[in-house]
Amino acid sequence: MPLRALTIFVVLFLGIVAITDQVQSQTLYVLQGSEIVTTDTFFTPPTTVVSGISFGPMVAVDPVAGYIFWMDVLATKRANLDGSAPITLFSGPGTNPMMLGVNPLNQRVYWADTGLFQIRSVGYTGASPAADAGGLQLMTSGPALDPANNKLYYCLGGPGVIISNQFGLGNEQLVVGGLSNPRAVAIEPLTQTLFWVNGAGLLQSAPVATGAISTLPSVAANGSDVRRIVVDSNAAKVYVATSTAITRYELDGTLSDVVYSAPGIVDFAFVPDTGPGPEPEFDRGDCNNDGSFNIADMIFLLGSLFTAGDPGTCDDACDTNDDGARNIADAITGLNALFGGGGVGLPAPFGTCGMDATATDPFNCFENAGCP
Repeated sequence: MPLRALTIFVVLFLGIVAITDQVQSQTLYVLQGSEIVTTDTFFTPPTTVVSGISFGPMVAVDPVAGYIFWMDVLATKRANLDGSAPITLFSGPGTNPMMLGVNPLNQRVYWADTGLFQIRSVGYTGASPAADAGGLQLMTSGPALDPANNKLYYCLGGPGVIISNQFGLGNEQLVVGGLSNPRAVAIEPLTQTLFWVNGAGLLQSAPVATGAISTLPSVAANGSDVRRIVVDSNAAKVYVATSTAITRYELDGTLSDVVYSAPGIVDFAFVPDTGPGPEPEFDRGDCNNDGSFNIADMIFLLGSLFTAGDPGTCDDACDTNDDGARNIADAITGLNALFGGGGVGLPAPFGTCGMDATATDPFNCFENAGCP
């Protein structure tokens, strides 16, 4: 079966399934007051991982690298996910830092300095600080990072526009215009759709390709109180943080549920959480845990992503491209390995039982009956 046919198969599959409320727990890193706390969407009591922040408007996390990042006054800082081993990555001139995001592909941290009108960045180790020219203003918010396409998106509230910036090069382009004080842009990378909140508290969206604006139901908040928007592609949800709550919505803007509530929320980040557990050996691609790799595994994977299907017991086995995420790209990789020809395989362990060589990814394998 040629690769084009495989893609059509996936599109047809997605066209006939209904997205449901199946949602894994998410680990939340919430910046509130002078602390960063960690909790989850199952209402586990929060635990403080970073304290003593003097002025920190932003937080970001790279679960694969195992780091949490935040701003404190004019410094960009990093620590392990549990808050240990904190270091300062960058401290220098600046007057009004806003926005914070990370690019796991080039392992750099990005933020906006609206006093110097620059997007700045630094490596995860503190190496190679850089500044990209840009037309930033005081009413800048975001950012939405799309590492796979080498893009960063941010809002300019005054002009009412969303701008794209190419990592390291600038090359800024207008993506969406004619908006009313947009804030906190986020991107759904699979469909290349941007989400943001306007000044009236309405959740809006637009495809990157066309910029055609859709207004979704109200997020029941003052638009100026929105701190951050994050899209969870796996669960087809969008999270909106205000100063008092983090609320989860469907992608069409309808209310789902409040996942965290506390006074003084400034920003948040999250990562998928499968919980602690043993790490048995597994065979990559054997997503349905029956001891073999075939089309049934990809049907099982698609069902777990887009219907109320069984999520399985070994996320590592379903992560066919070993990128630390479980999404449609794994189904395409698996189908290509099965039918693409040319002896295409999957990352180890494949075709035999073994341990995951990517020890820093967020996945666990709780059980795999196909391996001893």
